[in-house]
Amino acid sequence: MFANDWADFVPYVCVAGAALATAEGDHARAALMIGVADAAFTALGQVPDPDDAADLATMRTAAIEALGRAAFDAEYAAGQGLEPRAAFAHDQR
Repeated sequence: MFANDWADFVPYVCVAGAALATAEGDHARAALMIGVADAAFTALGQVPDPDDAADLATMRTAAIEALGRAAFDAEYAAGQGLEPRAAFAHDQR
């Protein structure tokens, strides 16, 4: 996807990364990937479709409950500053 420069798919891959992290109980990684996904949608001038928006909201709530607001905000902000390709290469905690 990255090699083919399919920019329209990038946010959805980031949503999938957040979902995987949530399923694995890695809420810090999920918060980071939610930040990356939100930034990727914004960069394209798009918003998630309703199903993905609902999934992001559920994952966001789970991460905030698990981490606390301050830790979530820190991870989310770090994700907002990462390029999506870098987020997938980012140190897996």
